[in-house]
Amino acid sequence: RYRQLRPTLAIPADEVIALEGVTSCGLHPSLAGLTSFWQQGRLALIQGIGFAAPNRSHFVSMDRWWHADDLGAPGWLGRVLDELSSEPSPLFATALGSGAPLLNGRRVQPTVISSPGSFRWVGLEPEWIGALGDDPAAADLAGAARHAFHRTLQAVDEFSVVTGGEPTGDELPEREGGSTLAAGLAVAAQLLAADVGTQLVVVSAGGFDTHANQLPVHAELLADLADGLVAFHAAIEAAGLADQVMVVGTSEFGRRVAQNASGGCDHGAGG
Repeated sequence: RYRQLRPTLAIPADEVIALEGVTSCGLHPSLAGLTSFWQQGRLALIQGIGFAAPNRSHFVSMDRWWHADDLGAPGWLGRVLDELSSEPSPLFATALGSGAPLLNGRRVQPTVISSPGSFRWVGLEPEWIGALGDDPAAADLAGAARHAFHRTLQAVDEFSVVTGGEPTGDELPEREGGSTLAAGLAVAAQLLAADVGTQLVVVSAGGFDTHANQLPVHAELLADLADGLVAFHAAIEAAGLADQVMVVGTSEFGRRVAQNASGGCDHGAGG
């Protein structure tokens, strides 16, 4: 049925990467690098994730994912931040790219780094910065703004230490559709390996909305994912953190089974 519905997009049977002990599905050939994780018991695949009465809007679906289907609440990881007994370090929760709503709390906010190479202050005089003062207990809006500004300064300083004071490039390396996952995961590994208190990192990348030309685009996207995960694991393993880090990958929704007339697949439900 899969091959009937995707006459030009279906992966040939002899190219599907088999998973030991599994007969019902396999991996896209671009994900071949992940098979070692499967063999080591480090990889799990959870299919058909979705919600009742699915909405195929990117914006509505992402809001539902980020807020655990409670749109009036903070992000579901932001709720973790709000439960901490004291304010965490500025890089405790960091969003690379986008994805900040997932980490937004009512009391605590994440640090958002959309461009690692540009995450620094330019042209601000230290005397002027110091004159602002900082009172984390200040209840007025000006006091809250000063405190947020000083936390930003601290985040910039600590991120500079993580990257050795060297720019990582003006932007995360980009392809059509957005930053690569591999580049974001490389920065995430740096953050986790450094002694700056980082515990939660969200890495985001676009390009998966493959309404057209899906066959080559999807292959490139999944190769980026696999390469990024392999390199990320090697980096955290070298740092002695391989058994202390869990990576979860999600998308807002899947694609319809049937291909369309443009050589792609339109919005579906289960991811």
